[in-house]
Amino acid sequence: MAGLQYSDVLIPDADLRKRFADEFDRSGYSQLNMFGLAGARAAYLYGEPWLDALLKYLEGNRDYIASFIAEKLPRVKFTPCEGTYLAWLDFREFGLS
Repeated sequence: MAGLQYSDVLIPDADLRKRFADEFDRSGYSQLNMFGLAGARAAYLYGEPWLDALLKYLEGNRDYIASFIAEKLPRVKFTPCEGTYLAWLDFREFGLS
């Protein structure tokens, strides 16, 4: 959805939500486009099978990276993905600048 300039933001705290909305309005990106709206509608109505397959695929990638790092690069610390599909690798033990 990022490529369609669409996202959902849920902010329970009313004060924080207002500050976010004010800043969002000032940014100039407060207007949705029809492609983003159509994409979001399609994703919510028909996207569950795709999302299920994607999550399984990403889980396989995460597991592969974790086992590869543990076996081939034991000095590298792997931080499991949280809320993203990016893998963070810590090479500090190598003493690199």
